[in-house]
Amino acid sequence: MQDKDEVRLVVGGREISAWTSVEIFQGMENLPNGAVLNLAELYEVEMELMSVAPGDYVEIHSGGDSLIKGYVDEYRVSMDPGNHSAAVAIRGKCQDIVDCSAEWVNGQLSYVNAYEIAQKLVDPYGRVASRTGKGRKLHPIQVICAVDPDELRIIQQLNVLIGETPFDILSRVCRYSALRFYENSDGNLVLSRAGTSSMSSGFVEGVNVVSAHISYRARERYSEYRCHISSIMNGLDGSDAGNVLGGSFDFGVKRNRKKFLVAEATAGFAELCIQRAVWERNARNGESEVIHLTTDNWRDSTGRLWEPNMRVSVWLPSLRMKEPVNWLIREVHFKKDDQGTTADLQIVHPDTFKPEPMGLEISNLVDTSTMFSPDYSPSWER
Repeated sequence: MQDKDEVRLVVGGREISAWTSVEIFQGMENLPNGAVLNLAELYEVEMELMSVAPGDYVEIHSGGDSLIKGYVDEYRVSMDPGNHSAAVAIRGKCQDIVDCSAEWVNGQLSYVNAYEIAQKLVDPYGRVASRTGKGRKLHPIQVICAVDPDELRIIQQLNVLIGETPFDILSRVCRYSALRFYENSDGNLVLSRAGTSSMSSGFVEGVNVVSAHISYRARERYSEYRCHISSIMNGLDGSDAGNVLGGSFDFGVKRNRKKFLVAEATAGFAELCIQRAVWERNARNGESEVIHLTTDNWRDSTGRLWEPNMRVSVWLPSLRMKEPVNWLIREVHFKKDDQGTTADLQIVHPDTFKPEPMGLEISNLVDTSTMFSPDYSPSWER
């Protein structure tokens, strides 16, 4: 019977398995995804690997599920008197978004939303190299928008700086549109907000948790956040000039610890000050309590692989948790070696991934205050 978590590398239509160790990384903050596969002895399959070359398109599958689709970054063989090994390092298709300079005619974006920008930025990739950049598409990157594109803000104008990458542009565009962006297991780009869907099962101490620890930290948190607006059009500064303050308090911090911020914005964005301060507090509170756990399975109770940006229930009473939580998977690290099959997960409060509010154009800021949770505090204070 085939192991449902047997890992197969597919390259050039051939499947290569029998790996001695496998690690696959997926997450909301480590674009692109990555994988490392090792073969520690001289198997017959190793000869097949000799045809694998850096830059080759590959896919990694587990059972009937995709784990990563991308390109070989490195193929390495080594030997010593007692060992002969081979290893393959892979990054997802979205690596080109991070590595390459953005291609945009005239270098200016006008009257488009984040989804349209993302589609145009990824269009050159996955093609056969050509001088015109219009080579035949082989493995294109699709853009998946989990938010209704019609609800996204229109960006009136944004200039592309020479040499900056699509990742650089999307970082500020998605912040403005209150979006996160990351790579999924098919190598496609996902535009989303903090996920609301949940896995079918979670993690319970003594049931399916091999090991766990929770980092409770105070250094990220401040008693008060004060935010200034710094307009880039000084001639238009009026009632919302750079000395106007917005603020938020964290009453869980008992001693005086203030954080002064500057909200990047143009004139007309006074409301952004408060939103920026609330976001800073929520994000820092989220970072002050991070769950790290190892489970002995790659899948939930219905056979679905653990997936970043999905919510999952966690109950670890011996680690000072007062009640079960349903938080967000930030990162998954799938591992398979001679010690068995495990998955390491980082799980955080959903507010940790609510994007930082940011202004890009001269207009009145749309009220997004309902997107933030003014009353959020770490679990040990509730």
